[in-house]
Amino acid sequence: MKFVSGMMLRHHDKEINSLAKQAIIHNYSSRRIMREVEKTFKPSNHYQKQHLASAIMHCCYDEILSGGAAPAGKNYAVMAFPFDDSDSSCFPQDCFALKLCDFLANQLEVMSPAVGENSCLPREFYEQCVAMLTESDLRDEISDAEILLIHLKQSAIIMKRAGLIHVREGRAVVNRQACSSPSLYARLLTAFWDKTKWESIFPSNPSAARELKKSRNILLDLCAARPGIFSVSELANDFFEMTGYGKKNDLFLISFLDFYLFTWLGHFGIINYPKFTGGAQVRIAITEAGSKVISFLQNR
Repeated sequence: MKFVSGMMLRHHDKEINSLAKQAIIHNYSSRRIMREVEKTFKPSNHYQKQHLASAIMHCCYDEILSGGAAPAGKNYAVMAFPFDDSDSSCFPQDCFALKLCDFLANQLEVMSPAVGENSCLPREFYEQCVAMLTESDLRDEISDAEILLIHLKQSAIIMKRAGLIHVREGRAVVNRQACSSPSLYARLLTAFWDKTKWESIFPSNPSAARELKKSRNILLDLCAARPGIFSVSELANDFFEMTGYGKKNDLFLISFLDFYLFTWLGHFGIINYPKFTGGAQVRIAITEAGSKVISFLQNR
């Protein structure tokens, strides 16, 4: 059973867009948006509230980051990046996502590549990065060159949405101040979780990626409710039953969740894959730092 279907969100499009405009004009915090959702829509449960709030935040992010018709003179830091440097201590600071970000930022500064259509970085840039990474310490984390290429492209998209990469005079430019900030992890995490279009970073099934993003907070709650080491397929089946995202034991969708979403949760240090768990099923576990990150995402 779906708590909030795509049809329900479409039914509330007018109210969602209206509330998003108010949030931009008055610079609502994410907590204020949650309160406005409760007052406007009167959601019947936690999952409806999360879905509606996420839809509104997504509208806000698209408007802010695209430089759209928002009033001049406003500081949108509270809404777009609701973190400050004091938040950094509770987040993983040595995760693969940060290492990839640091590597890409350094290479962009050195190479200053010209961008192509839709401000995409050229394949030659990525190929040079892969060649360098396969000779670095990071090869121990991902040894397959094709998979590494995928993760580099995903990371670059997330960095753009985080405001870490800009285009100036046809070339990619790094926001070095933001890349050096203690709150870099929080900025990247927010870009991944809220601002990035998942079909752009999970491209093998765009419709599945879009639907997954709508239900991501439900999946997060299911992860948080599982202590110790647990099975990806069992978690996925509970998620399918709860949301209607897929049918039980749908191997394609289970693999989709594992290869894309759970891999990136691993890159952010939120989960890990225990090496010796026995059995054929893929198993994961929430890290100690990951529990704090999940709690933060749940309680924004």
